[in-house]
Amino acid sequence: HFERLAQQPSFVSVLTSPDPFRFYRPVPQAALLLDALVFGMNPVAFRLMNLLVHVGVICAAFFLARMLLGRPQAAFFATLAFVLTPKAHPIAVLWISARPELLMALFSLLACICWIAWDRDGRWWLLGAACACYALALLSKETAALLPLLLLVTPPGRQSLTVRRVFAALLMVATATVLLTLRAYFGALMPTSADRHYNLATPVLSWLYNAANYLPRALPSPIALLVIIGCPVAVQVRRHGQRFRLPRKVLAVTAFAGAWFATFILPALPIPMRSELYIYLPGFGICVLAGFVADAIATNAKTRFVLGIALSAYIVVLGGYQVARSVG
Repeated sequence: HFERLAQQPSFVSVLTSPDPFRFYRPVPQAALLLDALVFGMNPVAFRLMNLLVHVGVICAAFFLARMLLGRPQAAFFATLAFVLTPKAHPIAVLWISARPELLMALFSLLACICWIAWDRDGRWWLLGAACACYALALLSKETAALLPLLLLVTPPGRQSLTVRRVFAALLMVATATVLLTLRAYFGALMPTSADRHYNLATPVLSWLYNAANYLPRALPSPIALLVIIGCPVAVQVRRHGQRFRLPRKVLAVTAFAGAWFATFILPALPIPMRSELYIYLPGFGICVLAGFVADAIATNAKTRFVLGIALSAYIVVLGGYQVARSVG
């Protein structure tokens, strides 16, 4: 990437040609070029811009979780679990070449936000914004390709296959088809390419092996959140002889979490080389479920002091791990 930037390409050439690895990702390539023009070839500046985009992703994640779960506390728990995902987030910020993942995540989250807003009040400009964000996500990285299918089940608990929603999803599919045609025209790698890093014709066992590898890596932060909140609350509930029941909505949120994880991890499963970076956005779905359950548990807490101590320990341990990993 730096070698290409050192050749001082124009924005036109960046937008109309593949990147150095033959991927068609003009949005992150244009962003890297802008960084080089403004700051020069300064690695600190490139990482700082990654950090700013990451902060934007976190804000969008909280806003989307708030729309999905309906409670600020649940959205906070979901976003906290997302922020403290142990390995993926330091990689996304510190690897300058991870800019496509960050931008794809940001625009995918914004597309979901616009979609839900359109679905609730029917203003068509919001659907246009959702389509535009989806296009930008797809022009950032290919792993956003399946997003229209996810939107059909977003938000959970509502009727999915209405005529207007199917029509809107088909509009996004048409957008993806146009972008795929452009990709082929500019000579970038295609899903049918023989390149071993970008070929969907991979044995099924490899897909399953990679799925079994990635799923456990997305679980430590949300599971730790549930344990750290659940243990003190369970003691209090048992002491007072109460019964704890999850809200009925838990099945719908669980289905959404699975759909979200599958949507963004499936395009990465055929890739032989594994990376923690690939769980950066897929893990958000599991964090939404964890936030929902953590909120339901926390509402049964008799005292907030113990809960605050537990959350502080959670933040210090996982946050400290991220800092240590980043510094190391």
